[in-house]
Amino acid sequence: MKLTQCFKVSYFWLILGGVWYPRSLDNSRMLYAVNFYRVFATIFINVGMLAIQFIYFFTVVGKDLDKTVDATALFTFVGYLYKAITVIKNRQRINKLLDIIDNETDKDDLLRNMAANINFVSFFYNGWACLTAIMWNLIPFTKATLTLPFYYPDLTPSSPWFVTWYIYQATILIINGVAQTSADHLFGGLMAFAATQLKLLQHKLEAIGTKTDSTMEIDEAINSTARKRVLFAKTRNNPLFENKLKRDQTEKNEATIGNKIYYQKEVDELKFLCKRCDLSNIYSYNAFVARAEEELTANPKICTHLASKAQRQQEDYEETVSCVEYHLKIIWFVDELTDIFGGAAFGQFLLAAPLICLSMFIIMTSSDVTEIVTRILYFGCLSGQLFIYCFCGNLIKTQSDLVATAAYKSHWTSTSVRTQKALHLLIIRGQKTMSVVAGNLFELSLVTFGALLKSSYSFFAVLSKQRDE
Repeated sequence: MKLTQCFKVSYFWLILGGVWYPRSLDNSRMLYAVNFYRVFATIFINVGMLAIQFIYFFTVVGKDLDKTVDATALFTFVGYLYKAITVIKNRQRINKLLDIIDNETDKDDLLRNMAANINFVSFFYNGWACLTAIMWNLIPFTKATLTLPFYYPDLTPSSPWFVTWYIYQATILIINGVAQTSADHLFGGLMAFAATQLKLLQHKLEAIGTKTDSTMEIDEAINSTARKRVLFAKTRNNPLFENKLKRDQTEKNEATIGNKIYYQKEVDELKFLCKRCDLSNIYSYNAFVARAEEELTANPKICTHLASKAQRQQEDYEETVSCVEYHLKIIWFVDELTDIFGGAAFGQFLLAAPLICLSMFIIMTSSDVTEIVTRILYFGCLSGQLFIYCFCGNLIKTQSDLVATAAYKSHWTSTSVRTQKALHLLIIRGQKTMSVVAGNLFELSLVTFGALLKSSYSFFAVLSKQRDE
């Protein structure tokens, strides 16, 4: 099962709204019919709804504060029209991002769990939006005089066109409402996948050098044996070491490759005593080291170990290069998200503060239970839109900050020099935080979400004071 199947509910509503269509229809004969439906949906669903809203707004603005508030509450669909145009215009680029997720070779449990969470959010969030739209269509039935959901045109229930207009407005309200949350879900889900890829990269980085590090004990045994032989040669015929050499003679026979006997203490003692010795007329240090290495490498076990170690170092280097390339791919992925959805996210945030303020105002002033419940649901949809953007954007920020730390936590000390250089470059790049920027003005993060709620409350306080006056 493809990971992007978690967007199937969002696909359905975007297709119904004329914003999206399956890739299987790209080269089919049905493409003309699909394009015709998309034009029809754009005109009669999106543009038609906005036209009704604006006409009603300009007929009541400055005359009745409550009706003006009701009219502006539906302006959230202005932001949706911009998002719809963004999705239509960048459909191929969005499909490319989806292909990157589906073609991920290492489908770790992290990605599968994230796909399951995104799928759950899809049902919950879109279901919440659908319930809000249905409740909005029921508000006119609680009024003394039955009206249309958008309050315009001003038709009486006895008019022969009333039922037709009511069905039309109720239908486009549900389609537009859920399609808008579907677009938000698609954008937020892509950001969540980017954050999960960063977490997967951290696991890969922390595993670098573990294979090579497993041979460190054998390397230590080889190095300790070589050092001991050199020190023994330097101290030959020195009376200070006669007893030491006799005591170590039995231990020397046990210094075979693969055992776990270490001579660090003895070597440290020999180094200390060597400083007190007359080191004249001793073997050439370099010559003896070369001979000691020749004796060591003549052992078949050591030769096998050295070959295996070289292979592991090569594997570590290739894995490091793969991580660097994976990191660059994630950086491109996040930059592409910013380029595609940054403007739409900015428009959503621009409208969100006054719309949240108006919803709070109606909740506090209305006496109609149905309208209060509907406005609470509507407030949840608005807050959910912003929270999805900010939460997923915050995930990208926090996970990108941990990439450099994960690279440093790897077993880099046991890797080759070129592997360490590659890790060094990755650490330097990882210290630059990745983020999704809305309109090149502000980052999507929980800090932004808190600031927006704060400004919404400030607008609400001003509006409440004006109404009291």
